[in-house]
Amino acid sequence: MMFVNIAVLPETAPHERRFAMVPSVAAKLQKLGGRLHMPPGAGGVINLEDAAFPDVLFSKDVEALVAQADVVLAVQAPDAATIAAIREGAILICFLDEQAEPKLLKPLLARKITCFAMQNIPRISRAQAMDALSSQAALSGYLSVMLGAGLLRRVLPKITSAAGAIGPAKVIILKSFLRSFFLKKRPLA
Repeated sequence: MMFVNIAVLPETAPHERRFAMVPSVAAKLQKLGGRLHMPPGAGGVINLEDAAFPDVLFSKDVEALVAQADVVLAVQAPDAATIAAIREGAILICFLDEQAEPKLLKPLLARKITCFAMQNIPRISRAQAMDALSSQAALSGYLSVMLGAGLLRRVLPKITSAAGAIGPAKVIILKSFLRSFFLKKRPLA
């Protein structure tokens, strides 16, 4: 049986708490003939031990993983050194902002690496299963409410008890608040 080698990269960007693979998707890819490779502990960012990924091959050498991979998965674009190690003609699937990181395009083009930038997948009904922007926007909306509630000096919902009523908080969530919150390097846990 011929395998498709899939490398799943650990995230190295500061404050990145997402991972490009979950056990249920790993099992589906393996059934389709994928052989998954990842560094040990890579799923720790989402509190998954290596044992949660049965039949995945683990290796500490990220450059060796991508050098043998047909497909490379990541959330954020890999650094230039990792891109330089990716096998020529491979496929890279990640969020890649070509406007903010134009220096990554030249090595991708030079090595004939096909890159599927997740944020550029069209938001149409046929591609809904791959629409990463909507899911991430929804999650960031929930996260912003939780962060705001933690910083608020009153309760969010209206509370009515025998002692009286407390009105609900009125809030507005601004994107710049979230950006500044994460840039201050505060631990969320």
